[in-house]
Amino acid sequence: MLAAWCLALAAVLLRLERHPLTVRAQGKTRAEWDTLYDRVAAWFGPRYGPVAGKTLRYYLRSNRVRYNLFLAIPMLAFFSYTQARTAGPMALFASVLSAMAAVGFVGTAVMAVNQFGYDEGGFRRYFLLPAPAGDAFRASTFAALFLSPILVGVGILVGNRRGTAPA
Repeated sequence: MLAAWCLALAAVLLRLERHPLTVRAQGKTRAEWDTLYDRVAAWFGPRYGPVAGKTLRYYLRSNRVRYNLFLAIPMLAFFSYTQARTAGPMALFASVLSAMAAVGFVGTAVMAVNQFGYDEGGFRRYFLLPAPAGDAFRASTFAALFLSPILVGVGILVGNRRGTAPA
């Protein structure tokens, strides 16, 4: 009985392998970058742009990510202010530098930790794309890395305005 099942499944597999592939997608279509997320993602090029745009669109609409982005700047000011009162100038520089690293991470930590967890199919749906699966990982990582320097830059501007960050 087991041998009959194995032969039957092997016959089905051979039949499926010989069946011609039908393509329903239109070729030579040009991607249109019509939203702000897509225009920013276009900087990553045609290979990573579509997935980076999807990642930016989703995560910048997420309340959890927006909360972390807005929480990162006051956190830098708090760390800098508490160190400015108790430490010397070199210790202040080191604490502000470490606080900026924390700002760059805290703002985008949700994106880095849970890249595909909010998608209904998880990472499996990215195997359906006509691109290597590793490109989806890279594109979502690039989107998170794109936001971190922006947060650090805003933190520097806020810190210099208050006089707590090094010039």
